[in-house]
Amino acid sequence: MVYSQWTTQQASLNVQRRVGVFVGSSAALGILQRARELVSRAIGSCPFVKEPEMNDILDDLAGARPNLCEQAGVPKPLKPDASESHRLIRWYLYATKGLLDLFDERELHRRATGWSEKSAENEGTLDAVYYLVCAIGAQACPRDMGTYAELLFRRGWALVAMESIENVDLYSTQSYALIAMYLIGANRWNAAFMSLGTAVRGAHALGLHRSGISVSFDRRDCEDYEQLWKVVRVLDLFLSLVLGRPLSTSTSVDQSGCAKYSASVDLCSICESVHHDAYDGRQVSGERQTQISEHFRRWAAEFRNGLSADRISPTVCLITDDARQQPNIGLYHLKQAYFVSIMVWTRSALFEMVSAAGQGIDSPEKTQPDRIASSTIGTCAVYADACVLSAIRCTDLLRGLLAADHLPKRLPFIVNSIFLSGLVLGVAFFGDLDNVYPIADYLQLAQKLLQLFSEHDTMADKYLTVIRNFHAACDVYMRKRHTYRLESFGPVIKDLFPPLPDKVDRYAGLEQPQTVLGFDPTDLGLPTPTAVNENTASLLTTHTAYWQDIMEGAGLFDPPTTSSANQESFDCSGLLSVGMGKDISVSLADPALFASLPMWDDHNFLPPTEATTFDCSEWLEDGLQSSTQVF
Repeated sequence: MVYSQWTTQQASLNVQRRVGVFVGSSAALGILQRARELVSRAIGSCPFVKEPEMNDILDDLAGARPNLCEQAGVPKPLKPDASESHRLIRWYLYATKGLLDLFDERELHRRATGWSEKSAENEGTLDAVYYLVCAIGAQACPRDMGTYAELLFRRGWALVAMESIENVDLYSTQSYALIAMYLIGANRWNAAFMSLGTAVRGAHALGLHRSGISVSFDRRDCEDYEQLWKVVRVLDLFLSLVLGRPLSTSTSVDQSGCAKYSASVDLCSICESVHHDAYDGRQVSGERQTQISEHFRRWAAEFRNGLSADRISPTVCLITDDARQQPNIGLYHLKQAYFVSIMVWTRSALFEMVSAAGQGIDSPEKTQPDRIASSTIGTCAVYADACVLSAIRCTDLLRGLLAADHLPKRLPFIVNSIFLSGLVLGVAFFGDLDNVYPIADYLQLAQKLLQLFSEHDTMADKYLTVIRNFHAACDVYMRKRHTYRLESFGPVIKDLFPPLPDKVDRYAGLEQPQTVLGFDPTDLGLPTPTAVNENTASLLTTHTAYWQDIMEGAGLFDPPTTSSANQESFDCSGLLSVGMGKDISVSLADPALFASLPMWDDHNFLPPTEATTFDCSEWLEDGLQSSTQVF
């Protein structure tokens, strides 16, 4: 298997932190790193390329987690009462349906009452099983019971650790499988990997990997052993694909034609073949590809017949005791595992198509903006289409979880499939497959699904940040692609349809001189400037002559004989010398005074019949002291 450069750096970094974490190139984080490298070449540095760091995504370091049992001050948690234990068991069965079908539901509920009443001094591996079952139920239930779940887990882990030193039996192996599942839900992947290894070794010690061994037991024990081996296989395949590590289990059982066909067991066989052929450095031949494709088609046609052996209802929704409808988590687990296995099998073809053939990531300035139909390219492009379609179908399948009233707050298998689907869709976007598939819509749907679990699941919150940044990088690439297309197709269109000038002076008319209109103002009945000036002068002359006539009639003005410069001034000293003084009266009743004024004739005014006088003494006193202007 070929590992990326990041894998080596990451392993050495965590070794320095005393956490020996190795992540193979087949892991989901290996796919993330490869996608970041491709996006970096396409659009440069962006939040998707830089944040969050790889070592912040994978695992929650155990050293940073306080010991809740020690803080509580008690050596063991209080057992839940009978009603509470039954409720936690129901949540355990609902959240792990199709994954951890270790027990018969009726038998598990029947023994729960006796376990709740049992004293702590007589507890053994069977009691450890109930502690761990209730811990997973408290971890999954919608209520905030994280601290209580950790206390139950610590007690169950301590019991099984003490008992397994002396002996390996069915209950201790079941307990280690439950421990691994709890640690997966708590995002402690490496601790889960270690615990699962103990469960696998216990299963090998009991001979569960041999199909003929379980036949020697009675019917009830035979079913328990078969279920335990199936659970160990499911957890092993899941952790190997998530972490990119080799499988710890293997089987050669052929389910075709089996009277008791199990859909989950058959799907595990497909995933095992995919893991070995795709990531163990084997050269996959065309015949081998045909065999695996045929296996996929056979499983899709027969999986409904194997649901009864897996204790999974074929209905999409389940009716609870309080008449509520809840999603069938067992069916969701099985179907999403099918789509994930296809993505794991075909995603290398997607990367090859995007990186080399399409050049959608390595060089957005490509000569072929739109992708050619996959049927004209070859098998590689067909597999790339299958990878994208599986991501779309997986995301669309999980859409039903958005309408659920009471959903387990931790579903790590489903969260991982949403994250892997989002990565596949983002890579496909950089291969211009958004012109074929509604990738942007399903990227948005993937974010909504991760948001559903992000409040209580730290891993889902980290995955949500990654997919959001990836979606933002897709938007940047789309704008860059549109810009290139405008520039690349522009010259061809310009040759066919020349554009108008790019630069037009819109305000040039305001800078030009005003146009002289060629017409005479008299044509419109308007006076010319010369006529206006002459008319103004005539009016002033008439006005002046009018007041001169009045003053002469009153004996107050004589026409000047001097130059025109002194026409407006007169001397009143002569009037004072003849004795007029200050008390001067002018009779307005004399008809001869107004005989020459036309204003009276025009308005039919009659002269006043009674003499009316006005006193000018004050006017003469002030005005005759100097030269006075007459108006």
